[in-house]
Amino acid sequence: MESTWEKPVLALVVRGIEASKKIESILGHFNPELARRTNQKSLRSCFGRTRQQNCTLPIYQQSKKNLDIKFWFGGRI
Repeated sequence: MESTWEKPVLALVVRGIEASKKIESILGHFNPELARRTNQKSLRSCFGRTRQQNCTLPIYQQSKKNLDIKFWFGGRI
């Protein structure tokens, strides 16, 4: 079984009014099976397999911003 780090990863920083709500609507429900029933065009519906393999990492709010930005972008954002 391959680890996540052996596959390509895309990390995004999205800012703006209600950005996390907008991204959540694009991602769809955390459970890909439910996402397929509620929003067939969501990313998790199209690419997710199970709740554990749902093609996305959690969205972090402002409180964890510094930790996440340093990890993914070296603090350059």
